[in-house]
Amino acid sequence: MSQFSSVRVLASDGLPLSALPDTIERIALAPWLKREVAPWEGVLPVCLLITQAEFAAFQHCPLSEILAQARVPVIELDANTTADTVAKLVFEQVLAGHATERRLAHELRHEAAQLRQDYMTLQQSFNVTEDFLYSAFAPRFTCARQWQMAGETLAGKTRQRLPVGSPGLVAVDIWAAGPGRARLRIMRENGAAFTPTFELEAEGEGWLRAQLEKPLAGLAEDVVIEVESDFGLGLSLPTPLAHLHAKGANAPLALQIWKGLPGVRLPTMQPGPARFIIPASALPAPEMKGGTCKQLEGRDAIALHPGHDGKLTAVFRGVEVPRAANIAAYVQNFGPETVRLSLALSDDAQLHEAFLPPESHVQCDVDVGSPGSVDLHFKLRAPSPVVSIFIRGIEICPVPE
Repeated sequence: MSQFSSVRVLASDGLPLSALPDTIERIALAPWLKREVAPWEGVLPVCLLITQAEFAAFQHCPLSEILAQARVPVIELDANTTADTVAKLVFEQVLAGHATERRLAHELRHEAAQLRQDYMTLQQSFNVTEDFLYSAFAPRFTCARQWQMAGETLAGKTRQRLPVGSPGLVAVDIWAAGPGRARLRIMRENGAAFTPTFELEAEGEGWLRAQLEKPLAGLAEDVVIEVESDFGLGLSLPTPLAHLHAKGANAPLALQIWKGLPGVRLPTMQPGPARFIIPASALPAPEMKGGTCKQLEGRDAIALHPGHDGKLTAVFRGVEVPRAANIAAYVQNFGPETVRLSLALSDDAQLHEAFLPPESHVQCDVDVGSPGSVDLHFKLRAPSPVVSIFIRGIEICPVPE
């Protein structure tokens, strides 16, 4: 043979093989019948062509066991078999072997893809459960993200990407600036919708909820909402993440995004009282302890950088509260480490800490029992001084009388 071939035929010496192409390697059977030990090297033959005279000797030689275990076809032929018949039989075995290899390769790819999907599903389920318990430690549901109404509205039809993934998503609240009707769809960013269209009706100003029967399950996917309404949709404060802005606006929609565990529904929500947003630019200049701050006019935010020990305290003095209310500060963490945040009315007050992972939002809140001027003590604790924290503003939520 002038070149190596991956197609081999093992045949008796008396069979006509002249019709086979030169690319098929021919191996004589006679030497193998004389060997007591028959180790085979290289590619196995596609078939064994054997005459009736050598068939009995072949059954008792070690090579027969090797070919039987490898499932190599053994074809017994007459001495009068023509060369064309032999060539046809060999080509049939080559095509059959090729088809078998393709089928096995397809099955292996399918099994590998199934194993990968099972692993990703298991890993994602673990991450979702861990995130759910870590973020809220609530036995039923949690508010994954909350962007409050900042005063501006957007009318007509819009589309916006949500700042959370699909696993566990169970409800989305939008802010209606007045009475009217709306149609809302929860969709994949590229692909089919997760749910049918929600038909919503607002009786007045307040939150309007689109709730799924069960929280979404499966692998994490990007989620967008499409809203078409005949009333104004409330907008939140602008964010530097432009891809989260509502289409046609320079800020995201005012949203409350809820997550839960499969099979658990959220309670019925009633519209809350009026709320007041004070952007970062309208807050008094903070008194700093253990760190520095900088007013970012282009982003309407206050950038905080802790000291070398990772600690920082910012005191906003003289914030006017019109009535008994809950005050919440909206904070962004641009990384790279998880930090602890707290908000209090005095330096020695008992603190309720919130954990803020990198590249995420959170709110710290404190209750004020009576109207008047208050001092807000904002404390930051980080593992190192390299973190970058933005205060976007505060919200005053009056307590119902």
